[in-house]
Amino acid sequence: EYMACGRPIVSFDLTESRYSASAAAVYVERDDPKLMARAIHNLLEDPARRKKIGDYGYDRVRNELAWSHSARNLIEAYSRLEQNLSQQRAAVAAAD
Repeated sequence: EYMACGRPIVSFDLTESRYSASAAAVYVERDDPKLMARAIHNLLEDPARRKKIGDYGYDRVRNELAWSHSARNLIEAYSRLEQNLSQQRAAVAAAD
């Protein structure tokens, strides 16, 4: 939601966060609240960086993560799954 609103993110360094936010976030070592607080403070003190990160996140949502893009990827994944299942069924039927 923050990215869709053009807001920068400060996040613990987690795989899912890196996948979703990419360069729209400042990452800190997980489970370290002091580093989290320092990163938030530093971002609050740097309006140019906040804007750059926020703009990147907004563009990422619009161009990569929006449902119009996700739907296409999901349909392609289901199509590949259906094709693999059909091939497996054919192989089993041929073996009988």
